[in-house]
Parts: sequence; C-alpha cells; structure tokens
Amino acid sequence: ARDGFGAIDEWLLMVTAQRTLAQLETVALHRRRLLDQQLVDDAQLAGELQQLMLADHSPAPGLDIAGVLRPAREVGGDLYGWQSDALGTTIAVADVSGKGASAALLMASVQGSLRHALTSGESRPCVSPSPLICVTS
Repeated sequence: ARDGFGAIDEWLLMVTAQRTLAQLETVALHRRRLLDQQLVDDAQLAGELQQLMLADHSPAPGLDIAGVLRPAREVGGDLYGWQSDALGTTIAVADVSGKGASAALLMASVQGSLRHALTSGESRPCVSPSPLICVTS
C-alpha cells in the first residue's frame, strides 16, 4: 500500500467521486430546468400583461372597432388603442422594430406617453408621430 492507501481504497475513492459528480450534475440539471420553467412562466405572464394593456372595447357608442395582437414571441412591439373624449376619438396603431421583451418595453413606454399626451390637456397628437415624439422626448 502506497502512503497507507491500498487498491481498494483508491477504488472506493473513485466510485465515491463518480457518484458525487453524477449527483452534482443531476442537481445542476434540475436547477436549469427550474430556471427554464421560470423563464417560460415569466414570458407567458408578460404576454398576458401586454394583452391587458390593449384596448378591449369600442371607444364610443355606435363606433365599432376591434383589434387583435399576435406577437411572433410571447411579447412584442406592436400596439393598437383608442380613446374618446370631447374632442373626438383618437386611434393609435404602432410597431416597434424588433421582437421580444425589449420591443414590448419600448412600446409600453410609447403607450404610456400617448395616454399622457391625450389626458394631460396638451394639444392632441395628429397622424404624424413627430408631435408625440416631441411631447415624450
């Protein structure tokens, strides 16, 4: 026996190390699956929240408007909406370049800016996006 360890000791150490490695790999795989599922759940929730941000009813009696959003991924950079007030009905349709969460976040910011512009008493946005860009910049 070299250094007090025999062949059986070396074998036992190797078997123990291999089993420990297998257990660690199993734990790492399990953690990865949990993280993947969390990402899927978060993306699904983000898609549901984006749908809730969209207009779901006509803005004025006698005016029929409908819209559908089907992003390429769970969320996207598309927007539609409408709002009526004493000055009339404003309809917005927009598309941010790109896909996914970054486009959705930018579009949520644009939507919030548009709503603010419509409800703040400032001049109404027109067909061109430049007044809105000036108001939100």
